[in-house]
Amino acid sequence: MHHAENVAYRYGLELWTDEHFQALEPVLELLAGVGNNVLYLPIGRRGVLNSRETIVQWEERGGRLQPRFDNLRRYLELYDRVVGEPRFLGLQLWDVQMRPQHDNRSVSVTKRNSDGSREDMEAPWYSDDGAVAFWKPAIDGIRATVRELGWSEDRLLIALAHDRKPHPSVVNALDQITSGIPWNLFSHARGYNAPWDSRQWEHQGMKVGFHEEPWSPRRRSFHQPGVIGGWNHVFPQASGARFHFHTAGDDDFRTAAAWRNLATGNVAGGRGGGLGNRTFWGFSRFWFDYWRVPRPSGDGFQDSLSRGGYGNLIRNSEFLLTADRDGPQPTVAYQMIREGLQETEARILIEIALATDALRSRLGQNLEERARQVIRDNVNIYDSGKTAWGYASSLPWRSHSEELFNIAGAIQQALGVRSLRQHAAIGQ
Repeated sequence: MHHAENVAYRYGLELWTDEHFQALEPVLELLAGVGNNVLYLPIGRRGVLNSRETIVQWEERGGRLQPRFDNLRRYLELYDRVVGEPRFLGLQLWDVQMRPQHDNRSVSVTKRNSDGSREDMEAPWYSDDGAVAFWKPAIDGIRATVRELGWSEDRLLIALAHDRKPHPSVVNALDQITSGIPWNLFSHARGYNAPWDSRQWEHQGMKVGFHEEPWSPRRRSFHQPGVIGGWNHVFPQASGARFHFHTAGDDDFRTAAAWRNLATGNVAGGRGGGLGNRTFWGFSRFWFDYWRVPRPSGDGFQDSLSRGGYGNLIRNSEFLLTADRDGPQPTVAYQMIREGLQETEARILIEIALATDALRSRLGQNLEERARQVIRDNVNIYDSGKTAWGYASSLPWRSHSEELFNIAGAIQQALGVRSLRQHAAIGQ
């Protein structure tokens, strides 16, 4: 999870200036290297992102407050050039800090004055009078910006619902304001009725477009060779990758081997209990550039989310990316995740070819048998019962990885495809 604003604060830069965008580019390049495809935008202040300013800002024009989208457009253009079109674009509009149960019905945004200065401004609460007139032009402008980039509006989500649900009046109001944009749900699988089937949150009428579970997948026997895993799940969902760790420093002590196998663990593992053995197609909420930043008072440093509702999840904010004085630097954990993702994509490509009759028939007997053997070896490595979701040092992972990539490349050549996305498309 990327925090564009935090990059500026860590390096002492003015928000949304040329210098800020220059500093963002190497961060986004590293973000792309570990497969990021979910981007969150601070439309309201604070919340999970704990933003001091909103990326859409309001100014007086023609005697009315109207939104402006120059910062948003430039940011999304940069992301598009460096990373590509995201799978989801989360609009930070609601959060647990805003829930009425705590008598807190407020959301603030950034107002830009005629002299260029910026200040906080209280915006209408979504279910109050005047909310539609204030918020709908902003949402419509975001939609227009997305279309101008050539992105699909289906990428848009309302972020972020949790175990604590928004009031039904808020759900209904945001449905009207956003013209039906679905929600991003980050929940321990409580309080909803099978969203991967009905896409409706029980009692709330909430449409769910993307579900994230904080829990990690529980270890279980892997699928038999040739059986597709979580990457073909109908409902988009991701699981946590914390291995049930909840205390400060736990992630710092996770072995490099465990980091390497997180990707395969998420698509081939499962959740037990009353939730069934589901599989997942992605990670849920790895903090990326939430570095400790200078306090506004100048008195030392503070965690990026220390004022937000997710401060408990940001205790280890530099285990993937460090903020070196010369720019962001990847850690060993970052490199392990990157390598593990590449291996997992190779396995997915091979399994799709083996599981699809029309594709398998084009491989030839020798390549098909080699592909089946490397998948059998892959399953044995991860299902050995002693690897703790990672390669054991005694296993021949180097020669196995080499064979995995060689076969994946041979299959691409045999099928005439260049990317995993193209490969998956012809396999459907």
